Amino acid sequence: MESGNARTIAIKRAYQAGGQKIEDYKGWLRDHASEFGLDPQAVDTLTQPVLVRVRQTPVNRAEFAKQANMSQIQRMSASEQALSDAARLVSLDGLNPADDGDFSSSRDFISQFMALLPTTEQAEMLEADGKLSTTGYRRIQNAVLAKAYGDSPTLRRMTESMDDNLRNVSKALVRVAPVIAETRGRMQAGALHEADIVPDLLQAVEGMAEMKDRGVGLEQELSQQDLSGPKYTAESQTLLRMLSDNIRSPRRIAEFLQHYHAALEQAGDPRQGDMLGPAPAPTRAELLSAAAQQGVPNDTTTDAQRGEHRASPPSVRCCAPRGRR
Repeated sequence: MESGNARTIAIKRAYQAGGQKIEDYKGWLRDHASEFGLDPQAVDTLTQPVLVRVRQTPVNRAEFAKQANMSQIQRMSASEQALSDAARLVSLDGLNPADDGDFSSSRDFISQFMALLPTTEQAEMLEADGKLSTTGYRRIQNAVLAKAYGDSPTLRRMTESMDDNLRNVSKALVRVAPVIAETRGRMQAGALHEADIVPDLLQAVEGMAEMKDRGVGLEQELSQQDLSGPKYTAESQTLLRMLSDNIRSPRRIAEFLQHYHAALEQAGDPRQGDMLGPAPAPTRAELLSAAAQQGVPNDTTTDAQRGEHRASPPSVRCCAPRGRR
């Protein structure tokens, strides 16, 4: 206990869960009890036997515990940890964030994530009552962002910033992360037209951060030029305006991006042509326009109305496959 209680926590949870794993543990204790000078039959007299090593030498307990629990390696930054955790995630299945991006109710996904971590790291992810800690929540959030959007200076800014605006953007990006990750995977497999909006989106998010840092307005930021011309692509300008208009509402930001990917989905599978030949590929600008035409419900929209709104896929004439218009 003095040098870390992760193993103790794990054994307690195993007893609570029951099953073959804890029976195997008790059997091991019985078989090896004599090696520790214990009576094998004593194991069967205890309801929840646990083998404990007892320190017998005198020591300053507080200092011993401090040094025993001190990491011997340099900790990774939040963004480095996020990329490392994202590499462990096979998919974002089971992640179902709420309108505001909160995913604390996605218990199956959280459990799957925790199972990927070493036992020593799981302990700091939880509170004493077994609930996900603030540190644990932030770590999973960062891993989700890295899985869906990849490595970038923008990711590092989002995961390490304390700015409320970037936090709202992070919440929105977490909410839509499962859609983003799945869509990017299908584009790589050739099952969807190549219309990845993530690079433009990250540029727009970076623009929001720079507006905050420099204290400038939207139009001043959009007018920025560099040696190669305008600082922002046309698509990132559209997204930066959208973020600026909806910065207080993670739900609105997420729903706009969901509309974009619904329009891309409706454009069809590029591998499946028709009598007129391959379906025309939609442009990112067309998909953004389709998303904008869908509009975003006001905050006064009821939950039932929002569910009904999401249930009807957008009709996108600008980029539907030939033969389906």
